Amino acid sequence: MGTKKGGSVVTTVWDLAQPVAQNLGLILWDVRYLKEGSDWHLHIYLDKENGISIEDCEKFYRIFDPILDEADPIDHHYQLEIESPGIERSLTRDFHYEMCKGEMVKVNLIRPDEHSKRSYIGNLIGLDNGMVNIKTDDGQLSFDKKAISSVCLIFDENDFKDLD
Repeated sequence: MGTKKGGSVVTTVWDLAQPVAQNLGLILWDVRYLKEGSDWHLHIYLDKENGISIEDCEKFYRIFDPILDEADPIDHHYQLEIESPGIERSLTRDFHYEMCKGEMVKVNLIRPDEHSKRSYIGNLIGLDNGMVNIKTDDGQLSFDKKAISSVCLIFDENDFKDLD
């Protein structure tokens, strides 16, 4: 089944990893297949309600690695990495917005908006019809998901005091 298309690899790996994660009581947060320097890396991000442990990642790896080898969706050398999405995780999939409602997020826009700003911080209201909605001190703001370069959780709002 070898393929070099990142999207096809991600979809195939997601479909293989999802039942393994579910059977272990884990949340498959994301799958990313990226070229980092001269090497390819397959990142599988896992989580669970009270946080993921190294033991959870190892258990997932031991079960998933033979399944991945059997499916063989990547036709060249790559590094498999099983990891936590981190405390300041990126929200990349629609279900992330549902799971993180009420959390503090930083929204980065692809281009400056009409106020010449590219970044906003607020509490995530959610994703509705392609619009990311947050509540800020100035009220509710909505951003077209297509105009956003990234959305991530914020652990410490003070880290982002000087937004452009």
